[in-house]
Formats: sequence, C-alpha cells, structure tokens
Amino acid sequence: MFPLFKQQSLPEQILLLSPEEAKDPHDTLASLFIDHKLHEVRKFLGDVTETCLTTDRHPFSDPEVRSDCLHYINWLVRCVEASALIAGQRKE
Repeated sequence: MFPLFKQQSLPEQILLLSPEEAKDPHDTLASLFIDHKLHEVRKFLGDVTETCLTTDRHPFSDPEVRSDCLHYINWLVRCVEASALIAGQRKE
C-alpha cells in the first residue's frame, strides 16, 4: 500500500500540497493539466483499474472490493474532469 494511505492519524489533513498550493488550489489544478492531457489521466486511471480488477491477488479477489474500486475510480475521474474545467477557466 502507498505509504500516504497508511496515515490513519491524519485522515483529513492535506498531505501533498505545499502551503502555497493549499492557498490557491486552482493554480495547482491548472498545473496538472499543463503537463498532462485529460485523456492521458483518464487512460492511466483506466489502466490502473483494469490491472487491479483483473488480478486474483488480495484484496482484489473479493468482488465487493472490485466494485468499490470501480466506484472510487469513477468518482476520481469525475473530479479530474471537474479539475480540467477549473484549470481551463483559469487560462481564460
């Protein structure tokens, strides 16, 4: 598991954004889409999802876990798409 996901004592804290990025998250979102195209982010998330859901290794051997994974990935893609819109509005 990714080390940051193990930080149970800090569940609601911002862990990766610098203080400057936290003050203006719109700029942070915009910077994501300077280096990455929306279709590239969607493809990456799709590839990760497919890899996770086509393995029988724990924890993905449980159909409920796979279903939850799809739910969260779909939610994350929606957030990425909303972020792309916000980033685009900042350019205008």
